[in-house]
Amino acid sequence: MKKKSLIIIICITLMIGFFLSTVIFSMAQEKPGDPKETVTPKATGSTTPSTPPGKMGKLMELFDSLSQVRVYIEFYYMEAGDYPTDLDQLKKDLNSILPRNLEKISIPTDPATGKPFVYKPSKDRQSYTIAVPDPKSYGMKKIEFPNVKWGGFTVVAEDRKFKFLGTICIQNIKHIATAIEFYASKNKNGKYPEKLKDLIPKYLPSMPVCPITGKFYEYEKKGDDYFVKCPNPKEHKMEVLMFSTRRGWVTR
Repeated sequence: MKKKSLIIIICITLMIGFFLSTVIFSMAQEKPGDPKETVTPKATGSTTPSTPPGKMGKLMELFDSLSQVRVYIEFYYMEAGDYPTDLDQLKKDLNSILPRNLEKISIPTDPATGKPFVYKPSKDRQSYTIAVPDPKSYGMKKIEFPNVKWGGFTVVAEDRKFKFLGTICIQNIKHIATAIEFYASKNKNGKYPEKLKDLIPKYLPSMPVCPITGKFYEYEKKGDDYFVKCPNPKEHKMEVLMFSTRRGWVTR
């Protein structure tokens, strides 16, 4: 992982940790006889500051899980230039760029219910909120947080967008090519599939699509050779983005 990415992740973790620990600490300091009231932080939603002692352990677990999810989301943004459409996409795309020898990530869930956190991106995917599915489990009315305000760093994120999505596109083509080779190795005559749909579901659980266009990859077979092409390489600022069993990668 690049040094710049590590610095970004550390900064996000510190910011999230400081905010959440401040909220938890303030609730823990409340005396049993204090009157009940609802506190509404300007940027973080509303909470109820009365927390029974038995719930402090749950709150600390929530702090760990929610912090990790937000680090993944913000890292995704700084790499992709947009926030993910959902938490499933977050997991899939981040794992797709990890080398095979590294442990895959999983998205933490709400410790109290085991359910996924409620993630809601904006239409332009430039902001989001993430909430706890059942805040009453923590003695609160609402636990919701917005995205980090990156300011001028949004320009950096936009510049890195095409590189990140291009990496995912290349990984998708690799997965398809690997599935094609497996298909041929299991076929008695060693022939490649006539169409990519022949790979599903035995060799591919589903057909990948280009992360920018959302279109299926193009496939062409010529004798003992084949081509897997990105449907619109210009969206990746390339003229050609494809893999051939004879020529290997062709990008320009």
